[in-house]
Amino acid sequence: MAGTHVLDLYVKGTRAWFPDDEKGWVRASLTSRTSQGPKAILQFETEDSETMTVEATYEDVDSKKVSLPPLCNPPILEGIDDLTHLSHLHEPAVLHNIRTRYAQHNIYTYSGIVLIAVNPFQRVSLYSQDIIEAYSGKSRGELEPHLFAIAEDAFQGMLREGRDQTIIVSGESGAGKTVSAKYIMRYLASVHQTPAITKPKGSSSQPELSKVEEQILATNPILESFGNAKTTRNDNSSRFGKYIEIKFSHEFKIVGARIRTYLLERSRLIYQPPTERNYHIFYQLCEAASPAERAELGITNYADFHYLNQGGEGVISGVDDTEEFEATINALTTVGIDANQQKAIFRLLAGLLHLGNVEFGGTDRSGAYVNEQDPAYQKAVQLLQLDSAQFQKWLIKKQIVTRTEKIVSSLNRQQSMLVRDSVAKFIYAHLFDWLVAAINQSLCTPEMLTEARCFIGVLDIYGFEHFEKNSFEQFCINYANEKLQQEFNKHVFKLEQEEYAREQIANWTFIDYSDNQPCIDLIEGKLGVLALLDEESRLPNGSDSSLINKLYKQLSLPDRPSAKTTGPPPVFTKPRFSNSAFTVHHYAHGVTYESEGFLEKNKDTVPEELSDVLRASKFSFLCDVLNHQSRSEDTSADARRVSPTSPTPTLGSVFKASLINLMDTIGSTESHYIRCIKPNESKVAWAFDPQMVLSQLRACGVLETIRISCSGYPSRRMIPEFDERYYILAKDSTRTADPRDLAQQILAATMPESDKYQIGLTKVFFRAGQLAFLEKLRTERLNHCATLIQKNARRMIQRKKYLRTRAALIQLQAMVRRRIAQQQVTALRRNRAALQIQTWWRAQHHRRLYVNRRKSCITIQRYSRGYLTRQWFQDLRTRTAAVTMQKYCRAFLARRVYQRELQLVVMMQSCIRRRTARKELKTLRIEARSINRIKEASMNLENKVMELTRQLATEKEEHRLLKKKYADMENRSTSYYDKWRGLEAQMATIIAQKEQTLAERTKELGKIKEDYEALTQQLEKLAEEFQLKEDEIEEVRGKLAKAQVSSTEHKNSQTMILNLQEEIANLKLQLASVSNQHLHHPSGVSNTSDNTLFSNQRDRKMSQPDFASGPRSAANNRASGQKWKRATIGATQGSDLANMLKLQFDANGGMDESDTYSTMNGSAEYPFLGPEEIERILDSDELINEILDELIHTLVVPIPNFQYEFPALELVYPAHLIGFCAIQMFKYNMSSRIQKLMMSVIATIQKQTVSFDSDFDCAFWLSNVFELLSIIKTTMSEHDTNMYEFVESERAMGESMQYLESLLSDIYFGWVKELQKRFIKLIIPGVVESEALPGFRSNDSNFLSKIIGPKESSVKIEHVLNFFNNVWKIMQFYCVDPAIMKQIISELLSTIGVTAFNHIIMRKNFCSWKRGMQIQYNLTRLEEWCKAHDVSDSTRHSEMLLQAVKLLQLQKSTLADINVMFDVCDLLNPAQIKKLLSIYSISDYENPISQDILAEIARRSASSERIDSLLLDSNDLNEQVLYLTARKVPLIEKYIPPKLNLARVRSLVQSHPGVIHAAIMPAGAPVQHI
Repeated sequence: MAGTHVLDLYVKGTRAWFPDDEKGWVRASLTSRTSQGPKAILQFETEDSETMTVEATYEDVDSKKVSLPPLCNPPILEGIDDLTHLSHLHEPAVLHNIRTRYAQHNIYTYSGIVLIAVNPFQRVSLYSQDIIEAYSGKSRGELEPHLFAIAEDAFQGMLREGRDQTIIVSGESGAGKTVSAKYIMRYLASVHQTPAITKPKGSSSQPELSKVEEQILATNPILESFGNAKTTRNDNSSRFGKYIEIKFSHEFKIVGARIRTYLLERSRLIYQPPTERNYHIFYQLCEAASPAERAELGITNYADFHYLNQGGEGVISGVDDTEEFEATINALTTVGIDANQQKAIFRLLAGLLHLGNVEFGGTDRSGAYVNEQDPAYQKAVQLLQLDSAQFQKWLIKKQIVTRTEKIVSSLNRQQSMLVRDSVAKFIYAHLFDWLVAAINQSLCTPEMLTEARCFIGVLDIYGFEHFEKNSFEQFCINYANEKLQQEFNKHVFKLEQEEYAREQIANWTFIDYSDNQPCIDLIEGKLGVLALLDEESRLPNGSDSSLINKLYKQLSLPDRPSAKTTGPPPVFTKPRFSNSAFTVHHYAHGVTYESEGFLEKNKDTVPEELSDVLRASKFSFLCDVLNHQSRSEDTSADARRVSPTSPTPTLGSVFKASLINLMDTIGSTESHYIRCIKPNESKVAWAFDPQMVLSQLRACGVLETIRISCSGYPSRRMIPEFDERYYILAKDSTRTADPRDLAQQILAATMPESDKYQIGLTKVFFRAGQLAFLEKLRTERLNHCATLIQKNARRMIQRKKYLRTRAALIQLQAMVRRRIAQQQVTALRRNRAALQIQTWWRAQHHRRLYVNRRKSCITIQRYSRGYLTRQWFQDLRTRTAAVTMQKYCRAFLARRVYQRELQLVVMMQSCIRRRTARKELKTLRIEARSINRIKEASMNLENKVMELTRQLATEKEEHRLLKKKYADMENRSTSYYDKWRGLEAQMATIIAQKEQTLAERTKELGKIKEDYEALTQQLEKLAEEFQLKEDEIEEVRGKLAKAQVSSTEHKNSQTMILNLQEEIANLKLQLASVSNQHLHHPSGVSNTSDNTLFSNQRDRKMSQPDFASGPRSAANNRASGQKWKRATIGATQGSDLANMLKLQFDANGGMDESDTYSTMNGSAEYPFLGPEEIERILDSDELINEILDELIHTLVVPIPNFQYEFPALELVYPAHLIGFCAIQMFKYNMSSRIQKLMMSVIATIQKQTVSFDSDFDCAFWLSNVFELLSIIKTTMSEHDTNMYEFVESERAMGESMQYLESLLSDIYFGWVKELQKRFIKLIIPGVVESEALPGFRSNDSNFLSKIIGPKESSVKIEHVLNFFNNVWKIMQFYCVDPAIMKQIISELLSTIGVTAFNHIIMRKNFCSWKRGMQIQYNLTRLEEWCKAHDVSDSTRHSEMLLQAVKLLQLQKSTLADINVMFDVCDLLNPAQIKKLLSIYSISDYENPISQDILAEIARRSASSERIDSLLLDSNDLNEQVLYLTARKVPLIEKYIPPKLNLARVRSLVQSHPGVIHAAIMPAGAPVQHI
């Protein structure tokens, strides 16, 4: 494209930039363009209504005699996150883009490989743990610009290539270098840790760090306290440079670190300019020292010390020195500096403060002196433990050593003060080096070095400095920046060259750029500034004036290239109005340095005599600090030990050597650059000073890099993206399907000159400004198409209007004609209707008269009949009432007469009886007075007792005989039982001879029954006799109690009675045992195979407690049973014993032959166990082992078959069987067995589900554990908790419930985590990237799409729905509780909300209204699925995601729309709304969001920005609690699969009454319940 094309770009409405002294650049619009011959006159109007005029001809533009104002970028590119994507890449465009993003509170911007960071001077919520996790594993450019993206890029580069990495953070003081470096270190230490100590992802809390990582982060507060200070530009300015190597192992885990420091500002210790402070540690010590430390160290207020009060300000706003001091103490402890060493450090610092307060007296003629009584001097000597005399001597004396003698001379007061200050600087510098060495010793042990493979270095270096007065420190700093800039330029152009070669661009030559090597040679050359400075420093009489003269003489010679009038500009010049300064022209701009103090600062030494005094101190820590070769770990040590015979190296030579070594290190690593920018001098939050930012952009080399890049092909687009945007510029007939050919056709049609572009393999490269020209052509083409569409639209509208008018007229005529005809028809209809109305009216009138007359007659008859009937009924009621009253009156009178007579008879009888009783009483009183009567009664009683004693002896003999007879019967019963066992062993033979065996067994049972009945009758007789004897004993007892006679015979009688009662009770129990043995051991086989064992068992009522009544009734029955066995037989129990046994036997149906044998499919039935055998089985470990092996260990979980519906009992039978056994143990009060069973079951299930590798296993055991928990809770809720003997069992069951709840929670959360791990891979492509709506496809402009081109997502929303369907069907198949099913789906929905929201808010390509439409459609699909499955889709996270999507679709054109945004998106905080709008990507035909709207959003979010979080907290399941209500289980299934070897469990189940066992039933038989 020729120069004329450039001028043709300036048409009316074009916007351009003009320089401004205050704002840097201002924007103006072209209002008119006139031509005067070949000259074009362009008139621009700025936003302040100021007119700018530019006159140019085509020839002037081509020859570059006239420079046109830089063009503005289109609105779509305003606020773009990468400066290299700008159509017009120049200084005003860069400044405006950074200012726009800064106004949107976006402080980070890419500029190619460089990240530009603008200091907000306010805490922003961009560094939380959620943000760290969001950038973890993401490629650079995939998310918004951030220093975490640079750190992750470095880490990924180390992973891919195994090469060391360096992150260079530069900028001027106050730009935020230290904070940026600190966050980079925190990122590397937080996000890439060992899995053993890493918390699960999504955690909003800080992860637990290893010891090494904590030590690395602890270096920041230490180095900040001892190396940072408050300056006019920065409250926390680093006064040294540092390079931290974070070392990684072969597994790329952090194993150690190493720190190098550069050029500590020693002069700050002795002098601070106004409003500035000394190093932080001194103020922290003065503020936070304890009273004991203050007394010991002599610490007072900072204003009392000369080294601290020179700046006038000792407090930093918003900083608490006490808290900072505590953080420093903790950090020192973390890196291994113990309390004693910390105490020694603070003592040394206090000594330096007191040394600064030492005053000198004397004059220049007499020399200086020190007052030994000076408190400051005494305290300093005491703390440092120096030789007072020697220290005092060499503070005011100096020694000159010649060949023959040593000359000692006095120093004046000013010289002595310089010596004092040099001692303080010397000690503090060595202390700082000792601290760095101690940190390195802790962070980088030999074991760590052997384990380390590679490292990531973080360089926090000072930026380019240019003050009103620049000294040696600024010279060294700018020298370092020159070296870094040279390395940066080489790196940038190397990448550019590799890009061109990779894309195979033809016919290109690399354009030379102005290298800063001459400036570097000027500084570090053989006759450079540093060489001359070192030479002058070694001369005894060297001075600053002789140095400056030597610089003028050597560096300004006419034959030097820098002095020539042609060629490159000079890099060294002499200021016009100064003879003590020199100017060096750096890459940014020229800086004038004052030579005063250069020699003194370069020497960096103290007198040898004072050095010896310090090293001879009795303070061991001071000696260690001075003698410690701290710099041996740094490259500066190499400079200090160049050769054994070389003189002491100067500070300049040391810094030069260390800088060369640093450049070698950076050159061997892959570099990443962060340029920090200070937006304003006053440190006001979110204030932007354009001139200050421009100077820093020039100083850090960003603008220079952009300028050089513009010489090549600075603009580039991916070929598919280029075709999609500019295909309308090619002719339709020539368009091809191949993207590269289509791009060639587009460029051939729009750019005839091929040197303005290049087509690579995947990208199209453009010269500067050519992309804007294509945008102009595209806009014109779109405008032309819009005009054509408008023309045809207007024609169509007018034609439709004509057709509508014509159709309306025709329709109106038809309506008029129809109206006339309707009127005629209406008249005819009215005449006919009148006749009909008259006819019907007459008929109706006569009929109404007839009906009224008929109705009146009927009414009169009805009322007459009713009146007569009521009269009759009233008479009837009156007669009936009279009869009733007469009846009750006669009854009352007769009753009253009878009661009176009865009362008189009773009274008469009472009087007669009273009279008779009085006579008898009188007779008894007379008899009672006779003593002979008493003796006679006593003798009768004694005779009675003796008679009873003889009767008892007789009864005892009878009991002995009865006991013997009972033993004989027991033997017979045992023999019968043995015979039954033998018959059972020969069951196969018995089945073959069924009829014969049945007859024999029937006879035997008959005999047993007869014996039993005989025994029962004898027992009844015995009980009756015993009852009679017991009545007689009770009568004797009563008489003995009345007579109050106590004799030996009575005691013996009572003892015998008790013994007799005990024997009877024992006999009763033995008989009951024999009966139970016969009842509980049936034998034989039924004669029909269809009958089941004990066919009438369902109707029996045994003494054993029934399980169906619940554990409460079972416990009560068991307790009552034990009491019945152990109690003695009382007066009422003995007579009922036989009846009770008989009732029990009869209730069981007797021993009928129908109950004797039973078969089921030809297999034998398990024996019916008695209470003792049940208790023995429950108490055995074999039962627990059987349950663990068959129901858990070897259990095969059924695979879901959605075509066949499994019954629930086939899926939850493990829970029911385990619960049944636990309840049986509880019934028998076996607390220890309950605990062992449940703990073993829980531990085994936990082992089965610990891996969570199978959804089937997880769902199966989740369902069974919940079922088992419900069974236990149901049991305990129905149990009577007031029974004391069940306390331990209740406790065991309670603990089991707690452990079951914990197991349920572990299975639930473990499975949910596993589901989330798989599901999270589907969320972004399936919910966010899936574009199911046609016509709303968005164009992604993210980094990956530029690299690999646009690619449609292979994962659709259908895949997400299929995942939900599969999980739901699995849970449904395994009978998972509906509440758990819904909660799991809610967890997955919450994961969608968190993941999708966090990606949308961090990725610009997702923030467009088209993408919002697609996401909302996908969310609607999810909502429909939830409604179909009765699941609530309303979680907070999903609601926030939906509001974020709505925000993308809302109108954003006026300030009034802001209120709508905040009302609709009430769940989003202002910071999130601001972030979404700041990265909003506009689509075609959409206007950009105005700066006024963004500024208002930023204003609303400013108040809460510090506390608002951008990202949603990830759903950390470790901190959640599962809240579920166990369901009530009314029935316990006793289904046992036939294949399972559960002999003991089957016996327990079958021995329980009231159940038909499903395990041994034929297929298809109904399942019975407990």
